[in-house]
Amino acid sequence: MKSFKLVLAIGLALCVLGCEERVPAENTPAFYELHGVVNDGKRTNEITLINDRDESRPKLRFSPEIPVSVYTPDTHNPNPRKIRKGLAYQASVALELDPQRKLIPIVPTPDHLIYDMVEIRFRSGKPNLGWAEATLSNLLRQSPRVVEKTEWGLKEYMPMVGGALHSFDYIPLNDDFKSIDGMRMWIQCDVGGAKISGNQSPAVCASQFFYKNGLSVVYVFRASLMPYWQEIYREVIRFSDHVLVQ
Repeated sequence: MKSFKLVLAIGLALCVLGCEERVPAENTPAFYELHGVVNDGKRTNEITLINDRDESRPKLRFSPEIPVSVYTPDTHNPNPRKIRKGLAYQASVALELDPQRKLIPIVPTPDHLIYDMVEIRFRSGKPNLGWAEATLSNLLRQSPRVVEKTEWGLKEYMPMVGGALHSFDYIPLNDDFKSIDGMRMWIQCDVGGAKISGNQSPAVCASQFFYKNGLSVVYVFRASLMPYWQEIYREVIRFSDHVLVQ
């Protein structure tokens, strides 16, 4: 009996050292719940965004009909970062661009395929104007030609890096059109299509702006929605303003 108790005591001691509760997998309800986010269609979710560089802490509030994904990095490392309830390094949502070019909550049904989706990723951070302008200017210099997409109101650049097409980059034809943060409007699209055939075209596009209270906003959409880039941009600003707690 004594030997059994000794084995049990040793086992409990080892478990205290090595059997700590494992962090759930990322992008799962259990992972979100550790942050205090529950997507049950009934609960209003609030999250404060943080980073490791400055003290920006924008707070966001999402209505129940909008599922929210949250993220804290390095939670599964050997020396893991601890998840703190109510805090996250990123919060993201997916919305649908309706026929009126308004962003609305996605309501999936069997006969409704969501092609016109816009993902919005919120982070905490302040703009680095010099770095952004230098990066964009360098890419534009590496484009062998410029195409004026007058139907979109954009200039299209195709920078070549290392002998290969790097991306499709777009800036407004109207030089006075600036992003809400004062920076030059810039939309960058990944390269899609087969490189061997040379049939390459824009695939997935993204842009970014810095908003109030240290809120950084990245929004991502399919290249087929590029004709509506201005509507998407305005709608993302509207939504950001709606969820930001000021």
